[in-house]
Amino acid sequence: MWRVRTGRRRHREVTIARPRAAPLREDGSAIDKRVRKFFADSREARAAASGFAGVVTRGCAAVVASAAFQAGVIGAIVAVGVIEVLRVQIPEGDERQAQLLGHCSGIVLGIFTVEIALRIGAVGRKLGRYWSSRWNQFDVAIVAIR
Repeated sequence: MWRVRTGRRRHREVTIARPRAAPLREDGSAIDKRVRKFFADSREARAAASGFAGVVTRGCAAVVASAAFQAGVIGAIVAVGVIEVLRVQIPEGDERQAQLLGHCSGIVLGIFTVEIALRIGAVGRKLGRYWSSRWNQFDVAIVAIR
């Protein structure tokens, strides 16, 4: 029993149910709910996990989930900010600096394009998962505008 404060001076007794035990496999080990949700009795998941497409999807997912990838994307975002600040401060007649910043901007745009490709590769055939994120929609819009 737990006492929960429901008002200024009133308390109410609440019983919290114990969680149910996880279902067991034939060998006696527990099955995680998330694993059951995504992979139990799913023909599509088994098909995606096998063959070349499954290897590519798992590889892309591993790259996207890595800390180095996340740090690289954040570094690219910071680089875009620095490039734009420097672009505003270039003197009118200095074409060499403008051209250099244009090349740097193109490199960062390529990094963002590779990021989009890896994220799409990580979801495999389920593109709805990619497009359900507003950040992914924003990324594609920015790359398309540039």
